Amino acid sequence: MTAQNNRRLPALICPDCHSALIKMENQALVCESCLFKYHFENGIAQLIGSKSSINFSELEVQDSVSDLYENVRYTVDTSNRYHQDSLEDIISFAQPNGDVLEIGCGNGVFLKTLSSRKNVSTLSAVDLSNEMLKHTESRMLSVDSPIPWQIVRGDGERLPFEEASFDCIFARGLLHHLPEPKKGAKEIARDSPTLHSLMALRVGFPGKCTTLEYLRLRRRLMGDFTTMQLLGLGLIQTLPLLI
Repeated sequence: MTAQNNRRLPALICPDCHSALIKMENQALVCESCLFKYHFENGIAQLIGSKSSINFSELEVQDSVSDLYENVRYTVDTSNRYHQDSLEDIISFAQPNGDVLEIGCGNGVFLKTLSSRKNVSTLSAVDLSNEMLKHTESRMLSVDSPIPWQIVRGDGERLPFEEASFDCIFARGLLHHLPEPKKGAKEIARDSPTLHSLMALRVGFPGKCTTLEYLRLRRRLMGDFTTMQLLGLGLIQTLPLLI
């Protein structure tokens, strides 16, 4: 983690009871209310509480593909350019500003892209996979950016941040990985209460598959957002959730 300007990063809290964390001399973080102790691994806070339900098979997959993503996927020129273009499209559509959070940051490619945006004040990122976060930290440490940033290991259904901590939240390709996507959507709404719409990104073929994905998400998230922005390859739709 680094902080090179005077802007304070959003505070970390206990994901179980939402109370403040106290840093101990042994570098552990202890919740001042429930006294649950959170440790660090390779300098990254492990903010997974006792109430989290972890999909360990999903976690194993993400850990196993982290090096593949880093050493193969993003070293192929055409793949890298296509992926970067899609990230620029997301930024153009969402217009990130202020305190920004990425949930499910993977190996930090998008976080690095966000670190060069002038309207971004701070960057925070969460992922369940320590193997992914290892690459995220390495990538961010290589960036000469004045924007303060922090990365933590956390659960997308129980985020370790106070309410209304963020002006902009990204959750690219996240919800379908969560055991209960609706909980993940509620956490997004809790951390950014001014957010009234959800942007669901599907990088793939437009048309029938995209529509099915929208309907599946709509059933699970109805009532949490007034509209859903649905992006597919060559397709942008704004569809009402409350109909």
